[in-house]
Amino acid sequence: IALAGLGLPGIATAGDPVAELRLAAAAYVEAFQKGDAAGIADQWTERATLIEGGEALEGRDAITTALVA
Repeated sequence: IALAGLGLPGIATAGDPVAELRLAAAAYVEAFQKGDAAGIADQWTERATLIEGGEALEGRDAITTALVA
């Protein structure tokens, strides 16, 4: 949640990778705070891996399930 407030609404981000990352982070935080599983899932690829607390979560569905639990 430390990424909250990093969004840059109304600012064009095409070609600006830092701004694009900030917008993606803000969208992720917003979805997480709302418990929006679909919004969280949109941030991960089908074959993504998240390592959290020494445990590897494999795939979008496993990651999303763990984060909204």
